[in-house]
Amino acid sequence: MKVRMAVTIAGILLASSAWAQWNIHTIDGTDDAGMNCKVVNDLTGTPHVFYVRHRTGYDPDLIMHGRWTGSGWQLEQVYGQLGIGDIDAAIGRDGKWRLCCYESWDFYLHYVDNVSGVWTSRTLGWAATSGYPTVAITVDTLNVAHIAAYNAVNDVLEHWWHLPAMRDSWRMATIDLGSSIRGVSMTSDGVGRSYVAYYNTGDLKMGRHDSVWGTFTIDQAGDVGDYTSIKVDRSGGVHISYYDATSGDLKYAAGTPSFK
Repeated sequence: MKVRMAVTIAGILLASSAWAQWNIHTIDGTDDAGMNCKVVNDLTGTPHVFYVRHRTGYDPDLIMHGRWTGSGWQLEQVYGQLGIGDIDAAIGRDGKWRLCCYESWDFYLHYVDNVSGVWTSRTLGWAATSGYPTVAITVDTLNVAHIAAYNAVNDVLEHWWHLPAMRDSWRMATIDLGSSIRGVSMTSDGVGRSYVAYYNTGDLKMGRHDSVWGTFTIDQAGDVGDYTSIKVDRSGGVHISYYDATSGDLKYAAGTPSFK
């Protein structure tokens, strides 16, 4: 009994000392900073944070980029516009950043990247009166950016992408229809296919793009599927975390679906 107790106490002390190593500090204390934040590691493992700095009056909101230098955070302004809402960020194999955001002032969907060496923005879609309340982005193996965005006017989950090496030539296709789509996340696999997970009228759904979109219902037990996060492993297995509003639980789905 004494041995077991000693081991247990040692385990508690070890766990406590490990948790005590957390270093919490402020990245940006200007205005109202930090909403819609996304953390992404670059190709060397260095953490980067993209976030919205909201400002008052008619000063445009700012998408900011924070990069960890090893001793502190280096900040730069990425994009400015009134009423910036949801944002997402991803990095390509070329080490360049791609972002998408919704702007509620004029209800536009925007794409931003630094592929040319400077931050450049493009307006993609427009959904008057309602806009694109949820957006997600991924970059495939050819460094092509893919965006999933819910058009709340037409009740369409849209897929936007550009042709390889042609960032000004964008296409749009329909992923799914629904009057209550939200919680969208997106990723790509090792051969360039895009995947999206999302909530659609009470169900967790997933879509996969391989020249065309196929959609699948993953979970429909109650009101499930919001706040999704999706990844694909090296073996082609799909992993999705999501919220079950009926039971108030965090849930996880994993599998290698048949896409025949």
